[in-house]
Amino acid sequence: EGSPIGISLIDREGLVRHWNSALGDLLEIERDQALDRSYVDVLPRSLAGHVRSGLYTLTRPERYYRVRIENQAGEERLINMAMSPLGGPEVIDGLLLTLDDVTEQAQMEEKLIQQDRLASVGMLAAGVAHEVNTPLTGISSFAQILLDETAEDDPRRKLLEKVVKQSQRASQIARGLLSISRGQEQQGELSLGPVDLTELAQETIGLIGPRIRKQRARVEVDTPDLPVVAQADRSRLQQVVMNLLLNALDAILPDGEIRLRAWVERDGMTR
Repeated sequence: EGSPIGISLIDREGLVRHWNSALGDLLEIERDQALDRSYVDVLPRSLAGHVRSGLYTLTRPERYYRVRIENQAGEERLINMAMSPLGGPEVIDGLLLTLDDVTEQAQMEEKLIQQDRLASVGMLAAGVAHEVNTPLTGISSFAQILLDETAEDDPRRKLLEKVVKQSQRASQIARGLLSISRGQEQQGELSLGPVDLTELAQETIGLIGPRIRKQRARVEVDTPDLPVVAQADRSRLQQVVMNLLLNALDAILPDGEIRLRAWVERDGMTR
């Protein structure tokens, strides 16, 4: 009764003869509601099938790992189950079941896997950003040289201006990837400094541009003419803004609008 693992004894007729408190907590069925009833009525369907075959064919203990069940309250849980036959070698008198709830353990393992995956993605992003940034700098520099040598009325000038603008935008996205990856490497360290919120917002929007276009969303940044500067850890603040934007994209309908607003408040006045 004191075991933290759920324990049940089912006789050869399929009736529940023992049901401890841990099993009652796991399946949300009290002992007096389970005793002397058929296992089919009290066990989740995913377990009842194993018990049915075990009552007739089981000759040695068997274990089942990470079985997904749903208790009486409708909660999904993950369990490890052991099923052992009781009786002689030829006649099965019943089954002993032990059910160990490993839901929290599985969730913790998944979080650790996710953290490792994010760290790997951060390292990959840093490598890609470094490799991409060098040719982008060259493209931008050559385009600016050509632009300086092109007359104002030359029809090719607008094309060169677009090349310069887009290469600078791509370089900005690469720098954003680098700042995020540095944040991954320096977890636990807080690096405070002045952060231009308008520039940060625009850079973050560029990083998730494909997701915004897929959602057909409009993202507007509403800031005053003067720079809005905060004293913050840039990479962590960017992660906050990115998470807010991603949550907003999940919440709105296609063709919806998201607005980022930053302001300075002095002497009780918003400017």
